[in-house]
Amino acid sequence: MRIDTWNAHRRRVSTRAGEVACVDIGEGPAALLVHGLVVNGHLWRRLVAELDGVRRCVALDLPGHGATPAPPDRDLSLPGLAGTVDALCEALGLDAVDLVGNDTGGAVCQVVAARHPERIRTLTLTNCDTHDNLPPPFFRAATERARQGRYAPALRAMAADPVAARSARGLGACLEDPDGLDAEASQRDPHRAQRVPEVDLPPALPADHPRSVEEDDAAHPTSRSSARPSSPACYAACGPASPGSSRPMRHLGGRLSQTYPEDP
Repeated sequence: MRIDTWNAHRRRVSTRAGEVACVDIGEGPAALLVHGLVVNGHLWRRLVAELDGVRRCVALDLPGHGATPAPPDRDLSLPGLAGTVDALCEALGLDAVDLVGNDTGGAVCQVVAARHPERIRTLTLTNCDTHDNLPPPFFRAATERARQGRYAPALRAMAADPVAARSARGLGACLEDPDGLDAEASQRDPHRAQRVPEVDLPPALPADHPRSVEEDDAAHPTSRSSARPSSPACYAACGPASPGSSRPMRHLGGRLSQTYPEDP
């Protein structure tokens, strides 16, 4: 899906948790798509294109990502982010959704499913954080650097130069095909994608960060949900998360919710 097509369906929704930006496209049963850290709802653009005519897709930007603001009083904790997702459902009148999460967004989805099972028709998690894996081991050093404020200068530099942000010295290190972003960017600005990054950025990830699903599993064999279908891209796909369900993610989502209570 082209960027201009994606942006044509972008909207801003007023919710009890604050303003939330999202792309709302398609018809049919609603699928709510929740991304992880350092990306935004645009992560789901190819999936949304595949679901054309099958689902109404709502891909939100979590607070501080994409076009959703994060003012100082906004709750950016895991329970707070789950509250944002639930508030968006409420504002859009989504009574039953196919909830889909990736990366830290998968952790957010687990908390939403545990606290509001009445809203969840199905729960699908691609490889993501779990109750005993948040943050994943290879991100813990990065988390500590963030607490120390060491990423702020790099993030400002990347915001000023998207090409540098997409490079291997920026967030491109997180992607399997960072050159693909340049091809997409050229759809909107044919000159921007050709500029040479000049910003000196610290590495976004530790040097030993696994670069593939297979390497990740080998390095951290217990970091995934125990419910794994045959598809390597989807680590947990659950049916209705009804009260009393014995499905693995219902149980693990409850444990994650208890680990991060609403009141500190």
